[in-house]
Amino acid sequence: MIFIIKVNKYFMGNIDRIIRNNIRSFINEEVYYHGTVTQNADGIHRNGLNPSMKQTNVGGGNDEFASGEGLSYLTKNKGNAYRYSLMGNDSDEYSHVFECNSDDIKNQKCDEDEIGSLIYNYYIGKIKELPFNRGLLKLLTPNELNLIKQGNFKGYTACKKILNQMTQNDIRRTLSIVNNMTTPDNVRHRKHYRVKRPSSEEYQEMMNYQKYGNRIMDNLAQYYDKNKEEVY
Repeated sequence: MIFIIKVNKYFMGNIDRIIRNNIRSFINEEVYYHGTVTQNADGIHRNGLNPSMKQTNVGGGNDEFASGEGLSYLTKNKGNAYRYSLMGNDSDEYSHVFECNSDDIKNQKCDEDEIGSLIYNYYIGKIKELPFNRGLLKLLTPNELNLIKQGNFKGYTACKKILNQMTQNDIRRTLSIVNNMTTPDNVRHRKHYRVKRPSSEEYQEMMNYQKYGNRIMDNLAQYYDKNKEEVY
């Protein structure tokens, strides 16, 4: 009888793991990445991604890459996250990438740049329909819409108007087809990796637009996977 109980516990443990893995698959749990500089890494490692904390601009002073007030930015594209982690001080020995799971991010929001990109692709015929209510385009002025149609990022910033009026269904459908999201919540990371910064020659090789074109993010992701070290 004791033997049977031990066997049952063994099988129940395996069944429990199988059920949990299937649940993750069923709910489409996804990994999101956040790349940052060393100056921010210690605080995020201890306290999680905290939008209320003042963080160093990863663009080294360039407002184009500044985080929105009260928001943390995450992406499904680890190559892109790693790219952002390299935008800090070149004297840093390491850059840092945090991996988070979507089911840990309760308050998920869209990024205005992704909305602008979707509208641009809609007007050039790259996508047939928008994942959110097309009526929300009326919130944009004619000049803002024209800038977006030209692929001008200054027009993309105007899409914050659209973000504020999106329904949960709009957000859910949009996040299912884009890479980036924002959240006002504190998010605990699942894994923290540091990566020794590439030499200037290695970096230029990965970022060679003429040679690699759209493969740049793949090159960055491959370098990240090959050189990352987990921080415990």
